[in-house]
Amino acid sequence: MKNLVIICFSLAVVSQFVWGLKDSNIDFGDCDGKGPIFYQEMIRVPGGSYTEETRDICTSADDIKIKCVEIKDLRNDGTNGAVHITEGGPGQKCVTIKFKSQYNRAMEFNITVWKTY
Repeated sequence: MKNLVIICFSLAVVSQFVWGLKDSNIDFGDCDGKGPIFYQEMIRVPGGSYTEETRDICTSADDIKIKCVEIKDLRNDGTNGAVHITEGGPGQKCVTIKFKSQYNRAMEFNITVWKTY
């Protein structure tokens, strides 16, 4: 039983370390001369044990696609957490973004998504 507790604790520490190494700023797609913005949100989540947030962002018109997804770390002190695009993105109608905090740390990100003309 003691070994099981040690293994579980070790896995939790390692997984937190790996998530913490991820880049918290993402520019995904053709972000030069970005074009019209169709979605913008500032995410502020208070600290908690491994808090996770997910955003599903979709364009409304059939002929409009995502051109660029920009996610900026507003804390800039290394404590913000990690962000990953898990589905979709440029050239698609939707994008799914997952945010995961560091242990007992708050998160502050700004999301901006541009559409094609």
